[in-house]
Amino acid sequence: MKKYEVQKTLNNNVLIASDIDGNEVVLIGSGIGFGKRIGAPIDHEQVEKMFVLNDPEKQEQYKQLLSTIDGETIKMLISVVEIIRERAGMPLNENIHIALTDHLAFAINRMKQGLMIRNPFLLETKALYPNEYKIAEEVTAMVNEKLRIELPEGEIGFITLHIHSAIENKNVGDLTAHSALIVKLINIIEEQLNLVIDKAVLTTRV
Repeated sequence: MKKYEVQKTLNNNVLIASDIDGNEVVLIGSGIGFGKRIGAPIDHEQVEKMFVLNDPEKQEQYKQLLSTIDGETIKMLISVVEIIRERAGMPLNENIHIALTDHLAFAINRMKQGLMIRNPFLLETKALYPNEYKIAEEVTAMVNEKLRIELPEGEIGFITLHIHSAIENKNVGDLTAHSALIVKLINIIEEQLNLVIDKAVLTTRV
């Protein structure tokens, strides 16, 4: 039976451990971290979810992020990334664990406070990345159901950009700038030609 050794407990349900080869892993399970000291053994059967971040810098960022989120939400957010990987059918840039988790944790907290951020690029994002948007709709519905909240439609667009970023190894900030440029160009065309472009039929990837 595979065993792990505790390196650091983040909360009762999440801890950092090392496997038999000395690799650092994130382990998640109900009560897995309760009362555990450094060096304590963990049996594989106690683990509900596990994953590894290969980049040491990203490991540290992710550990700091996890320490600010409750265990149940962490499990749900990791499930979100797993669903995205399954639906995409290809490896994802591991930075999605940090970027999307951070974004969703912030969005969920903001939603609970009754605050919302408008997404000015929603229609363009949906048209440019239809496959990613479909995945984003599914995971947004899952988050809403699990946490009993109602994230606005604009969040689907933001999540879509994170998914596309992870698939194509692109920076989310660059994708946002790209969307802003497209909106600006569409506005110029509409103004110059005195017409209205149906953004829902924009299907060409730029």
